[in-house]
Amino acid sequence: MSADWVEITIITDQSGSDIAAVLLWLLGCRGTVQRNESNSECVLVQGYIPSSDAVVEQIDWLYERMDVAFQQMLTAKPARISTRLLTSEEWEREWQEALQPITIGHSFIVIPSHAKVTSVVNARIPLLISASGGFGTGHHPTTRMCLELMESIAPTFRNAVVLDVGCGSGILSIAAVKLGARHVVAVDIEADALECTNGNATANAVADRIRTIRSDLLANVDGRFDVVLSNLVTELVRKLSTQMHRYGTLKPGAY
Repeated sequence: MSADWVEITIITDQSGSDIAAVLLWLLGCRGTVQRNESNSECVLVQGYIPSSDAVVEQIDWLYERMDVAFQQMLTAKPARISTRLLTSEEWEREWQEALQPITIGHSFIVIPSHAKVTSVVNARIPLLISASGGFGTGHHPTTRMCLELMESIAPTFRNAVVLDVGCGSGILSIAAVKLGARHVVAVDIEADALECTNGNATANAVADRIRTIRSDLLANVDGRFDVVLSNLVTELVRKLSTQMHRYGTLKPGAY
């Protein structure tokens, strides 16, 4: 049976876990999962890439970037990398086992579509997210940070028109609607991300308030918005900021 996916695990400590997740994202992993090893300070950061002839070069690239990044981080211990080949069936099973419901901030609980949850903890806002594809599962630190920031400015979303650039799974778009947004435009350059967003919007009963657009940042986006959400790498955020200024994307007083 041929391998369809490569599981990549970076073993580091808590101070190095964020940069490990970023490196896996830059490598092409759509999502990552972090977990602590029992009775150890080690943190395992895992991601998956499609198996291809370029895998050896990709892993070599990861080693090089990781060495540079961790040499600059005096607080992080040297990291190790392990890899494993998986079939699509094994990948789906591993991914689903790794993803369990998690609470974020004081308001949200992210529930993977495969998980069985009989009640919502402490009346939290449920975000039902399909684990397929690994987009925006809520386990990545930047996704959690975005949701926590959204929670802190929750009144801003009431009746707001929101733009979500790089929507991935649609988790931020869905959260915006559940915080009271009137309408969300969810943008991504990848067609399968938009498909994932649409599916998750339907599962959360908010599809009527989320419109998806395939676009490279703002290339195909018109209109002005009360709130702009973007969980992207720094280089793309800078480019997005320039485009927003050029196109007048933000309404006065917008976030």
